[in-house]
Amino acid sequence: MHKNVFIRTSLLLATALFISACSDSNSESTNDEITPVLVKMTPVQALKNEQHFEFPAEVSAVKTVDMRFEVSGRLIEENLRAGNEVNKGDVLAKLDPEPFQRRVKEQETRFTQADRELKRVRQLIEKQLVPQSALDDAQTAFELAEIAVNNAKQDLAYTQISAPFKGQIAQRIVDNNSYVQAGEVIASIQDRSQVYFNIHVPERLFTLYASRDGAKVEGSILARPTDWVDLSYVEHSAQPDPVTQTYKVVFSKSADPSNLITPGARAKVKVHLDQEGSTDQLIIPYTALLAEQDDFFVWRYNQETKQVNKVAVSVVSVRGDYAGIEGELSEGEKVVSAGVSKMREGLRVAEYVAE
Repeated sequence: MHKNVFIRTSLLLATALFISACSDSNSESTNDEITPVLVKMTPVQALKNEQHFEFPAEVSAVKTVDMRFEVSGRLIEENLRAGNEVNKGDVLAKLDPEPFQRRVKEQETRFTQADRELKRVRQLIEKQLVPQSALDDAQTAFELAEIAVNNAKQDLAYTQISAPFKGQIAQRIVDNNSYVQAGEVIASIQDRSQVYFNIHVPERLFTLYASRDGAKVEGSILARPTDWVDLSYVEHSAQPDPVTQTYKVVFSKSADPSNLITPGARAKVKVHLDQEGSTDQLIIPYTALLAEQDDFFVWRYNQETKQVNKVAVSVVSVRGDYAGIEGELSEGEKVVSAGVSKMREGLRVAEYVAE
């Protein structure tokens, strides 16, 4: 009897130990197979304490205007040689005026006839020989004839084109004796009283330095890379390019007497920043910051363990979508930049890569 009880007890203990061992084995297997959480990551970037930034640039004129006739006709005279300097009001091109002169004469004749008819009808009205409607018709015909004369004279004036400003002929498209249509571009003229240097600044730099005063800007063309000239700020775009995520910034230079800096030339622009206030900073997206009371943290990704850990940082500056920080981080390390509130210490993660 006692022997049977002992056997039963031993079997129960063995079974319990077996079940416990299986449970532990399954638990370890489950932990090993936990799927990492997909998260968006961004590498930490370093903004060096540099004195200047260089950007590729393109030179353009203050403005470029396409020259067009308002009427169609045969080109009989042109002063459109590319490179020619012109003054405001100089005649650049003429169409054959004869068809338009004939049109003016024709409309003036019709106007004279309408004027005589109106006077005749008025006399008849005074004698009550014609109804009022006759006078109304004569008055309408007179006004239409007057409009036709003015239109014909305007078309005649449109047979010549004058320079709208002092500038230089940039391109001639048609030759003399060509028949041109109204609205067809025949040449382009450029205002070169100044030349513009156009650059495209990455969003990261633009948002950090957009309000920085005291910057000195220089430009040079690639044909003469050592000849730097001072530039003045003109304007910048308010929104980044949707494709390149860069901001267009424009600088100007007064006219170059030597004509070495011409529109279309490739160039470079150097932006010098004041030393004061320029400090070494690490740059991360603003969305990577986790605020807890008065402190800020980021979730740093460990490449070896595939886990994240919380790191305290100090926010030095915030510009647009980026924050300048200081802390126990290094350039190139990756931090979680989306969904930071859902992270926890030691969580296994994997970087989400958009297809």
